[in-house]
Amino acid sequence: MVSLGVMIDRDYTLDTGMLKNKANFEYSKDVASNSEVNSYYISDSSKTYTYYANENTKDILKGSLGFDFTNQLGLTLSGEFEHEKIIHKGHLNTIYFTASFLSRKETEYLFAFSGDEELLGSSFKIVKIFDPFNLEFQLENDLFSQKNNNLNLSLNSQF
Repeated sequence: MVSLGVMIDRDYTLDTGMLKNKANFEYSKDVASNSEVNSYYISDSSKTYTYYANENTKDILKGSLGFDFTNQLGLTLSGEFEHEKIIHKGHLNTIYFTASFLSRKETEYLFAFSGDEELLGSSFKIVKIFDPFNLEFQLENDLFSQKNNNLNLSLNSQF
């Protein structure tokens, strides 16, 4: 894959914090060669199946717009919209949003939201620092399907 892109960003200092606007534009060319794959089932190795992958070159255009906002109280907000166009194949729109808060009591609260037309997920995380340990609670949720929910609880220490 070959890619060429440009990212433009600008920082604005506000009375309440720092705002960063960003834009990204990228062109990629995915070059795939011809290949042949032979496979068989272990239960019946006498029959071989052959798959031929033809050259599948793709032109991909990607653009995104986003922002980051941070204030002195510990609040951080980030958002981004990304549009990816695969020429003659289709497109994919993806949204990212993250909000976090780091309190003065060494506790971090994080909410993340991301997805596209087929998969939309959210994550909620709390990290509390008890020197020398970190206690972490994280809940992940697939908003389109109730099959992909995760709850993680961990206690760790770095030496």
